[in-house]
Amino acid sequence: VTPTNFNTLTINRLSGTTNWGNNPITLSGDLEVIVGTGIFAINNASGNIDVGGDININTGELRVSQSSTNVVTGNVNINGILGITNTNGIIEVSGNITGAGVQSLSSTGRLVMVGTGKTLASTVTYDNVEINSLGNISLTGSTTFTGVITLTSGNLVVGNNTLSLNYNGTPIARTSGFISMSATSNLEIGDGTQTSTTTIPNNTFVTPTNFNTLTINRLSGTTNWGNNPITLSGNANIDAGSGYFILNNVTGTMAVGGNLNINSGEFRVSVGSNNTVTGNLNIVGTLGLTAATAYITVSG
Repeated sequence: VTPTNFNTLTINRLSGTTNWGNNPITLSGDLEVIVGTGIFAINNASGNIDVGGDININTGELRVSQSSTNVVTGNVNINGILGITNTNGIIEVSGNITGAGVQSLSSTGRLVMVGTGKTLASTVTYDNVEINSLGNISLTGSTTFTGVITLTSGNLVVGNNTLSLNYNGTPIARTSGFISMSATSNLEIGDGTQTSTTTIPNNTFVTPTNFNTLTINRLSGTTNWGNNPITLSGNANIDAGSGYFILNNVTGTMAVGGNLNINSGEFRVSVGSNNTVTGNLNIVGTLGLTAATAYITVSG
Protein backbone atom coordinates (compact mmCIF):
# COMPACT_ATOMS: atom_id res chain seq x y z
CA VAL A 1 0.00 0.00 0.00
CA THR A 2 1.35 3.42 -0.88
CA PRO A 3 2.58 5.69 0.55
CA THR A 4 4.70 3.04 2.31
CA ASN A 5 6.02 4.16 5.70
CA PHE A 6 7.51 1.80 8.23
CA ASN A 7 10.30 1.59 10.80
CA THR A 8 13.32 -0.44 9.68
CA LEU A 9 14.43 -2.51 6.70
CA THR A 10 17.09 -5.22 7.07
CA ILE A 11 18.56 -7.12 4.13
CA ASN A 12 20.44 -10.11 5.61
CA ARG A 13 21.89 -12.51 3.02
CA LEU A 14 25.02 -14.55 2.43
CA SER A 15 25.42 -13.59 -1.24
CA GLY A 16 23.49 -12.90 -4.43
CA THR A 17 21.60 -9.80 -5.54
CA THR A 18 18.44 -8.36 -4.03
CA ASN A 19 16.67 -5.94 -6.40
CA TRP A 20 14.26 -3.54 -4.70
CA GLY A 21 12.04 -2.82 -7.73
CA ASN A 22 9.58 0.09 -8.04
CA ASN A 23 8.67 0.18 -4.35
CA PRO A 24 9.24 3.63 -2.82
CA ILE A 25 9.47 3.53 0.98
CA THR A 26 10.06 5.91 3.85
CA LEU A 27 11.69 4.49 6.97
CA SER A 28 11.50 6.17 10.35
CA GLY A 29 14.44 4.04 11.51
CA ASP A 30 17.51 2.44 9.93
CA LEU A 31 18.32 0.60 6.73
CA GLU A 32 20.60 -2.36 7.53
CA VAL A 33 22.50 -3.88 4.60
CA ILE A 34 24.11 -7.20 5.51
CA VAL A 35 24.53 -9.00 2.20
CA GLY A 36 27.82 -10.87 2.59
CA THR A 37 29.44 -10.95 -0.84
CA GLY A 38 26.24 -9.80 -2.52
CA ILE A 39 24.41 -6.66 -3.57
CA PHE A 40 21.29 -4.83 -2.42
CA ALA A 41 20.26 -2.79 -5.45
CA ILE A 42 17.96 0.20 -5.69
CA ASN A 43 17.31 -0.72 -9.31
CA ASN A 44 14.21 1.25 -10.29
CA ALA A 45 13.87 5.02 -10.64
CA SER A 46 10.55 4.86 -8.77
CA GLY A 47 11.85 2.67 -5.96
CA ASN A 48 13.72 5.24 -3.91
CA ILE A 49 14.34 4.70 -0.20
CA ASP A 50 14.21 7.60 2.28
CA VAL A 51 15.74 6.78 5.65
CA GLY A 52 14.82 8.65 8.83
CA GLY A 53 17.63 6.96 10.76
CA ASP A 54 20.96 5.67 9.47
CA ILE A 55 22.06 3.59 6.52
CA ASN A 56 24.41 0.89 7.79
CA ILE A 57 26.29 -0.92 5.02
CA ASN A 58 27.73 -3.70 7.14
CA THR A 59 28.76 -6.18 4.43
CA GLY A 60 28.41 -6.40 0.67
CA GLU A 61 27.31 -3.54 -1.54
CA LEU A 62 24.45 -1.06 -1.46
CA ARG A 63 24.03 -0.08 -5.10
CA VAL A 64 21.97 2.73 -6.61
CA SER A 65 21.81 1.67 -10.25
CA GLN A 66 18.99 3.95 -11.44
CA SER A 67 18.26 7.67 -11.44
CA SER A 68 16.84 8.34 -7.98
CA THR A 69 17.38 10.57 -4.97
CA ASN A 70 17.50 8.71 -1.68
CA VAL A 71 17.39 10.91 1.43
CA VAL A 72 19.11 9.97 4.71
CA THR A 73 18.32 12.01 7.81
CA GLY A 74 20.98 10.30 9.91
CA ASN A 75 24.43 8.94 9.09
CA VAL A 76 25.69 6.67 6.34
CA ASN A 77 27.99 4.06 7.85
CA ILE A 78 30.07 2.43 5.08
CA ASN A 79 31.86 -0.72 6.13
CA GLY A 80 31.09 -2.56 2.92
CA ILE A 81 30.74 -0.90 -0.48
CA LEU A 82 28.55 1.96 -1.64
CA GLY A 83 28.09 1.92 -5.41
CA ILE A 84 26.15 4.73 -7.08
CA THR A 85 26.38 3.51 -10.65
CA ASN A 86 23.87 5.79 -12.35
CA THR A 87 24.96 9.32 -13.24
CA ASN A 88 21.77 10.73 -11.67
CA GLY A 89 21.83 8.44 -8.67
CA ILE A 90 22.06 10.38 -5.42
CA ILE A 91 22.28 9.60 -1.73
CA GLU A 92 21.56 12.84 0.11
CA VAL A 93 22.95 12.81 3.65
CA SER A 94 22.07 15.16 6.50
CA GLY A 95 24.36 13.39 8.96
CA ASN A 96 27.95 12.14 8.86
CA ILE A 97 29.78 9.56 6.77
CA THR A 98 31.41 6.96 9.00
CA GLY A 99 32.97 3.52 8.64
CA ALA A 100 36.00 2.00 6.93
CA GLY A 101 34.63 0.96 3.55
CA VAL A 102 34.65 2.24 -0.01
CA GLN A 103 32.50 4.36 -2.27
CA SER A 104 33.04 2.25 -5.38
CA LEU A 105 35.18 3.49 -8.27
CA SER A 106 32.24 2.70 -10.55
CA SER A 107 30.16 5.37 -8.82
CA THR A 108 29.13 7.80 -11.53
CA GLY A 109 26.48 9.23 -9.17
CA ARG A 110 27.33 10.97 -5.94
CA LEU A 111 26.97 11.38 -2.22
CA VAL A 112 25.49 14.80 -1.45
CA MET A 113 26.32 16.25 1.96
CA VAL A 114 23.57 18.67 3.02
CA GLY A 115 24.10 18.83 6.78
CA THR A 116 25.89 21.59 8.68
CA GLY A 117 28.91 20.89 10.86
CA LYS A 118 29.05 17.26 9.68
CA THR A 119 32.05 15.10 8.83
CA LEU A 120 33.48 12.75 6.23
CA ALA A 121 35.35 9.86 7.86
CA SER A 122 38.94 9.61 6.64
CA THR A 123 38.70 5.81 6.92
CA VAL A 124 36.37 5.72 3.91
CA THR A 125 37.72 6.05 0.36
CA TYR A 126 35.41 8.33 -1.61
CA ASP A 127 34.50 8.63 -5.25
CA ASN A 128 32.09 11.47 -6.20
CA VAL A 129 30.98 13.74 -3.35
CA GLU A 130 29.00 16.98 -3.50
CA ILE A 131 29.13 19.62 -0.76
CA ASN A 132 25.75 21.39 -0.67
CA SER A 133 25.62 22.70 2.87
CA LEU A 134 24.71 25.93 4.62
CA GLY A 135 27.92 25.52 6.64
CA ASN A 136 31.01 23.33 6.77
CA ILE A 137 31.70 19.68 6.05
CA SER A 138 34.98 18.57 7.62
CA LEU A 139 37.44 15.74 7.08
CA THR A 140 38.19 13.67 10.20
CA GLY A 141 41.69 12.83 8.94
CA SER A 142 43.73 12.52 5.76
CA THR A 143 41.28 11.51 3.04
CA THR A 144 41.40 10.24 -0.54
CA PHE A 145 38.89 11.06 -3.29
CA THR A 146 39.06 8.99 -6.47
CA GLY A 147 36.25 10.93 -8.15
CA VAL A 148 35.07 14.53 -8.33
CA ILE A 149 34.39 16.88 -5.43
CA THR A 150 31.49 19.13 -6.44
CA LEU A 151 31.35 22.42 -4.53
CA THR A 152 27.76 23.68 -4.70
CA SER A 153 27.42 25.49 -1.37
CA GLY A 154 29.35 25.52 1.88
CA ASN A 155 32.97 24.62 2.56
CA LEU A 156 34.96 21.40 2.65
CA VAL A 157 37.32 21.87 5.62
CA VAL A 158 40.60 19.98 5.36
CA GLY A 159 42.07 20.92 8.77
CA ASN A 160 45.27 19.26 10.01
CA ASN A 161 45.08 16.64 7.27
CA THR A 162 46.08 15.72 3.72
CA LEU A 163 43.50 16.00 0.95
CA SER A 164 44.36 13.58 -1.87
CA LEU A 165 42.67 14.09 -5.25
CA ASN A 166 43.23 11.03 -7.43
CA TYR A 167 40.68 11.49 -10.21
CA ASN A 168 42.09 11.09 -13.73
CA GLY A 169 40.67 14.37 -14.97
CA THR A 170 39.54 17.58 -13.27
CA PRO A 171 38.94 16.55 -9.62
CA ILE A 172 36.92 19.60 -8.54
CA ALA A 173 33.74 21.12 -9.98
CA ARG A 174 32.71 24.42 -8.43
CA THR A 175 29.53 26.50 -8.48
CA SER A 176 29.87 28.09 -5.05
CA GLY A 177 31.53 27.20 -1.78
CA PHE A 178 35.21 26.56 -1.22
CA ILE A 179 37.87 24.19 0.01
CA SER A 180 39.15 25.54 3.31
CA MET A 181 42.84 24.83 3.96
CA SER A 182 44.79 25.65 7.10
CA ALA A 183 48.47 26.16 7.92
CA THR A 184 48.81 22.43 8.66
CA SER A 185 46.87 21.17 5.62
CA ASN A 186 48.50 19.31 2.73
CA LEU A 187 47.21 18.94 -0.82
CA GLU A 188 48.14 16.04 -3.10
CA ILE A 189 46.97 15.95 -6.71
CA GLY A 190 47.42 12.50 -8.22
CA ASP A 191 48.93 9.21 -7.08
CA GLY A 192 51.34 8.79 -9.98
CA THR A 193 48.90 7.16 -12.41
CA GLN A 194 46.95 10.12 -13.83
CA THR A 195 47.33 11.11 -17.50
CA SER A 196 44.37 13.39 -18.34
CA THR A 197 44.39 17.18 -18.21
CA THR A 198 43.50 18.57 -14.80
CA THR A 199 42.32 22.13 -14.22
CA ILE A 200 41.79 23.50 -10.73
CA PRO A 201 38.72 25.77 -11.00
CA ASN A 202 39.07 29.46 -10.30
CA ASN A 203 38.35 30.55 -6.73
CA THR A 204 38.55 27.03 -5.35
CA PHE A 205 40.03 27.91 -1.95
CA VAL A 206 39.08 30.15 0.95
CA THR A 207 41.42 33.15 0.74
CA PRO A 208 44.01 33.99 1.85
CA THR A 209 45.13 30.42 1.13
CA ASN A 210 47.93 29.30 3.43
CA PHE A 211 48.78 25.65 3.85
CA ASN A 212 51.74 23.35 4.39
CA THR A 213 52.73 21.36 1.30
CA LEU A 214 51.58 20.89 -2.29
CA THR A 215 52.41 17.69 -4.18
CA ILE A 216 51.71 17.10 -7.87
CA ASN A 217 52.12 13.39 -8.57
CA ARG A 218 51.09 12.36 -12.09
CA LEU A 219 52.27 10.08 -14.88
CA SER A 220 51.68 12.62 -17.65
CA GLY A 221 49.23 15.27 -18.82
CA THR A 222 48.83 18.88 -17.77
CA THR A 223 47.74 20.32 -14.43
CA ASN A 224 46.57 23.95 -14.69
CA TRP A 225 46.49 25.82 -11.39
CA GLY A 226 43.99 28.58 -12.25
CA ASN A 227 43.62 31.89 -10.38
CA ASN A 228 44.36 30.40 -6.95
CA PRO A 229 47.15 32.26 -5.10
CA ILE A 230 48.73 30.12 -2.37
CA THR A 231 51.34 30.50 0.35
CA LEU A 232 53.04 27.30 1.49
CA SER A 233 54.93 27.00 4.76
CA GLY A 234 56.57 23.80 3.50
CA ASN A 235 57.62 22.38 0.15
CA ALA A 236 56.09 22.24 -3.30
CA ASN A 237 56.89 18.87 -4.86
CA ILE A 238 56.39 18.55 -8.62
CA ASP A 239 56.39 14.95 -9.88
CA ALA A 240 54.62 15.50 -13.20
CA GLY A 241 56.10 12.49 -15.02
CA SER A 242 56.25 13.44 -18.69
CA GLY A 243 53.67 16.19 -18.14
CA TYR A 244 53.34 19.75 -16.89
CA PHE A 245 52.28 21.69 -13.82
CA ILE A 246 51.40 25.18 -15.04
CA LEU A 247 50.82 28.45 -13.23
CA ASN A 248 48.53 29.70 -15.99
CA ASN A 249 46.78 32.70 -14.42
CA VAL A 250 48.37 36.00 -13.39
CA THR A 251 46.67 35.94 -10.00
CA GLY A 252 47.44 32.27 -9.34
CA THR A 253 50.83 32.90 -7.78
CA MET A 254 52.80 30.64 -5.47
CA ALA A 255 54.92 31.58 -2.46
CA VAL A 256 56.87 28.57 -1.19
CA GLY A 257 58.21 28.76 2.36
CA GLY A 258 60.30 25.61 1.95
CA ASN A 259 61.83 24.18 -1.20
CA LEU A 260 60.45 23.97 -4.72
CA ASN A 261 61.39 20.47 -5.91
CA ILE A 262 60.90 19.85 -9.62
CA ASN A 263 61.49 16.10 -9.58
CA SER A 264 60.01 15.15 -12.97
CA GLY A 265 58.12 16.81 -15.78
CA GLU A 266 57.96 20.55 -16.22
CA PHE A 267 57.03 23.31 -13.79
CA ARG A 268 55.92 26.10 -16.09
CA VAL A 269 54.95 29.72 -15.44
CA SER A 270 53.10 30.70 -18.60
CA VAL A 271 51.93 34.17 -17.53
CA GLY A 272 53.51 37.30 -16.13
CA SER A 273 53.73 36.75 -12.36
CA ASN A 274 56.27 36.80 -9.55
CA ASN A 275 56.55 33.61 -7.53
CA THR A 276 58.86 33.22 -4.54
CA VAL A 277 60.82 30.39 -2.94
CA THR A 278 62.28 30.92 0.54
CA GLY A 279 64.25 27.69 0.44
CA ASN A 280 66.01 26.02 -2.47
CA LEU A 281 64.96 25.53 -6.07
CA ASN A 282 65.85 21.92 -6.95
CA ILE A 283 65.56 21.23 -10.69
CA VAL A 284 65.75 17.61 -11.78
CA GLY A 285 62.96 17.97 -14.31
CA THR A 286 62.37 21.16 -16.30
CA LEU A 287 61.66 24.75 -15.32
CA GLY A 288 59.86 26.73 -18.01
CA LEU A 289 59.34 30.49 -17.73
CA THR A 290 57.46 31.05 -20.97
CA ALA A 291 56.21 34.61 -20.43
CA ALA A 292 58.51 37.62 -20.60
CA THR A 293 57.58 38.71 -17.07
CA ALA A 294 57.36 35.24 -15.50
CA TYR A 295 59.63 35.19 -12.44
CA ILE A 296 60.67 32.88 -9.65
CA THR A 297 62.59 34.71 -6.91
CA VAL A 298 64.73 32.29 -4.90
CA SER A 299 66.21 33.07 -1.48
CA GLY A 300 67.96 29.72 -1.04
